[in-house]
Amino acid sequence: MIKNIIFDLGGVVLKGEPIDLLDSLSLKSLEYNKLRLFFENWEKLDLGEISLLDKYNECNFSRDIDYKYKDILLNHFEKRDVNLELLKLINILKNKGYKIFVLSDNIKELEAYFINNALFKSFDEWIVSCDYHATKKDGTLFNLLFDKYELNPKECYFVDNNPRNIEVAKSFGLNAYLFNENDDIEKIYDDLNRYDIIQLERWDCMTLEELYEILMGDEPSTRLIENEEGLFKLIPELKVCKGFNQNNKWHVYDVYEHTLHVVDYVPNDLILRLAALFHDIGKTMVYQEDENNVGHFYDHWKASQIIFDKFANQHGVDDETKNSVSNLIYYHDINLSEFDNDSLGYIYSLLKEDGVKKLYQLKRADLLAQNPKYHNVLDEYDKEEGRILSRYKGE
Repeated sequence: MIKNIIFDLGGVVLKGEPIDLLDSLSLKSLEYNKLRLFFENWEKLDLGEISLLDKYNECNFSRDIDYKYKDILLNHFEKRDVNLELLKLINILKNKGYKIFVLSDNIKELEAYFINNALFKSFDEWIVSCDYHATKKDGTLFNLLFDKYELNPKECYFVDNNPRNIEVAKSFGLNAYLFNENDDIEKIYDDLNRYDIIQLERWDCMTLEELYEILMGDEPSTRLIENEEGLFKLIPELKVCKGFNQNNKWHVYDVYEHTLHVVDYVPNDLILRLAALFHDIGKTMVYQEDENNVGHFYDHWKASQIIFDKFANQHGVDDETKNSVSNLIYYHDINLSEFDNDSLGYIYSLLKEDGVKKLYQLKRADLLAQNPKYHNVLDEYDKEEGRILSRYKGE
């Protein structure tokens, strides 16, 4: 029986390779050829013997390269795209009770950046080569994983994009899957199904136009429920929200039920209803319980914004709608009463008067779909909105 799921990072959870950054910089061929030296021969980096700064200094770049690209290269990992479809699967596996591990040949700086990222909260433990001065290719890192967490290889399922690592894993008796980020995500679902880990459900997908039509109708939650199968195919992250208990005194509904109430409570406006549908969709990715088993969703608005932005790009949501919805999602649960005037001025310049009004319509709907005990906060929202509009309107 499989009890533990182990994922590589680069080329699996993180898309592409570090050197892919150069393709986004519109470099001249001479600059490209110089900068690519930074991404070659990373063995010492992966083993934790040198830092990224050490590697950069070894390249002896000219002053013009240093001025233009040093910070970009040293922080290149911040530009890595995350495979959100795979993270959704990882979160499902976590909620099913599997122990989730990272096993990666990688660098200190990338590990430090992503290990505390809200999107990576589903990972229970990390084993990264730079911390142990060992890699996967000779099996040492696998043995460290097994010994440290007392794992039985036959109870583990391993996902990696490197055929050599897959063969090493199989030599230990692991069930291993060779991942290709260009493949349809259904392929890994199908492989997991062979081990009775998870089953991929298939149904007809709702279109974006059908979603818009439902959202712009009366009591959209009723029709969303009636068309759940197509909705969940269009927005798979919503399916994970269904039945996801929030375990928090502020909430009386699971994440999905709460979302449907908020969609009903906001005015009949496409931007508001899209924002309501996606505003908490990232909660399942960042959920944590404290020592008292109380649920917390730190920075869930960031995770929700990332999911919506990806959805918008995939399905051709126009830029004006995308930007408006994205901003509402990001600021919907941030306490603006603690902001100074400069920060509030920035938000007003970003959202404009109409956007500020929509933000507080979303905030009120969000609160009304929570525990009635805390509905008194509505008065505070009225004061906050009034302060922002009176202070910045007309500037």
